[in-house]
This record gives sequence, structure tokens and C-alpha cells, in this order.
Amino acid sequence: MGSGLSQMKIGEKYTGSQLAKKGILPKWHKYAKTRCKWEVLGLNQVRILTHSGDSAFKTEVTLRGKPKTQAGKTRKNPIKIKWIFD
Repeated sequence: MGSGLSQMKIGEKYTGSQLAKKGILPKWHKYAKTRCKWEVLGLNQVRILTHSGDSAFKTEVTLRGKPKTQAGKTRKNPIKIKWIFD
């Protein structure tokens, strides 16, 4: 598990840049540089199959937030994203 994961709690809010610094979101992610607050809804451990046929455990985080749209306006309804990271 990542070092940022041990400090995360369900129900707390983080900005996209804070999530990128903790290693939850990669730097190239669409919402990694946003200033909107993302609420952590859930943290789950998931088993995935690798290319070599082995299985590996990863962590899946569910986030809810209201990032700006492409037009630059704040959303009325929040969106949910699920992201799997190491």
C-alpha cells in the first residue's frame, strides 16, 4: 500500500493536487491539478491479474467531487470516479 493511503480516511476531502502528491492520482490525470474538493467514499483492496498470469493486490478508491466542466463552469451535480493504484 502507498504511503498516502495510510493517512487517508473515508469521508475526508482532498484537492486533486493533494491526491497527486499522495500518489493516489498520477500527475497526468485529468483531475490531478484541479482545486475542487474530492470526498473519499470508499477504499477497497482489489485482486487483478497481471500480464504474466500472476495476481496482484491493488487499492481502489472511490471519489466524489464537482470539478469544472470544459466550459469552465462548476457542475451542479457531483460525479464519481473510481481509480485503481498501487
